[in-house]
Amino acid sequence: MPLKLGHDPATIAYNIAEFKKGQTYQRTIRKFDKRIADSQATAVAMHQAALSLHRKYF
Repeated sequence: MPLKLGHDPATIAYNIAEFKKGQTYQRTIRKFDKRIADSQATAVAMHQAALSLHRKYF
C-alpha cells in the first residue's frame, strides 16, 4: 500500500482511500470498530502529509 507524498487535499483523500483498501484497515474494524479504523486512516494520511511538508523544507 504505497501512499503518495503531498499535503494537498486530493492527495490526503487518495491516501485515506488507499489505506481503506488494505488489510490493516479490515483488521482494525474487526478488532475495534469502524470509527476507530476511520480515525486511524485519517491519522496515517495526515502524518504522510506532515512528512511531505517536512521533507520539502528540510
